[in-house]
Amino acid sequence: MKAKRPRQPPKPKQSLVTQSGTYAGEKLSDSYSISHALNLLIKGATQNAHIRFSDLCSLPDHYIWISWIDREGVIVSSRFSPFEHLPLVLDLLLTLQRSRPR
Repeated sequence: MKAKRPRQPPKPKQSLVTQSGTYAGEKLSDSYSISHALNLLIKGATQNAHIRFSDLCSLPDHYIWISWIDREGVIVSSRFSPFEHLPLVLDLLLTLQRSRPR
């Protein structure tokens, strides 16, 4: 009979901000020609992919953080609710849609 190995304790999950920073670091290390990374960190009350927009509008605890990462540093916004500041979020999305890499 084989001896059972003791169970390893589960590894602690990274915080969302740490995971976002790790992804940005990996993106910047892909190529020297990549000068920056832009992250949108969205935290909400549900992880359900099949949620209706009307359900999202009724949930007060959805927040977005925007971060700009380049080789010299990081700029992170304070958290804000996309539904309380909907015109600003739409303006940001339109600006990002129209910007093109140089």
